[in-house]
Amino acid sequence: MARKRGRRFIHPYRHVQGGRRPDLGNVYFRSKMEANAARYFEYLGLRWEHEPQQFDFPVKRGTVSFTPDFRVWEPGKDKEKDYKWVEVKGRLDQKSRTALKRFRKYYPEEFRRLHLMVQSYRSQAALFAVEELGLSPERLIPYAQLARQLKGLIETWE
Repeated sequence: MARKRGRRFIHPYRHVQGGRRPDLGNVYFRSKMEANAARYFEYLGLRWEHEPQQFDFPVKRGTVSFTPDFRVWEPGKDKEKDYKWVEVKGRLDQKSRTALKRFRKYYPEEFRRLHLMVQSYRSQAALFAVEELGLSPERLIPYAQLARQLKGLIETWE
């Protein structure tokens, strides 16, 4: 939801740069962080799909579904069994909190496969994931740390 600042409206996601990325098969990503996550998976030699599945919740109001950003698996692994979900969370709004809690509640088996890419281990999203969702720190991927390491190694890093 937009906030009003003075006479202008400020969109809460104005910092995000969505768009198609030619180096990643012309896939549309909602942010640079998502696109760089895909580049990270490519760098590691992992296979990935962007937003391949939506999980609907049996609720009538509010957040009614969740679509993880990525399904990732190692080459040679069974696509149907040996995958993990990766959700990229730069900022954490109330809708995202609700979606993640409902994903844990209504899809516990899939939730066990979930990893979160967060800005850092001390970010709001990381604290929420550990304290409220019960994710172990091993299931967090620190984006800022990756960015420092990979910016010079991956030519198309944004």
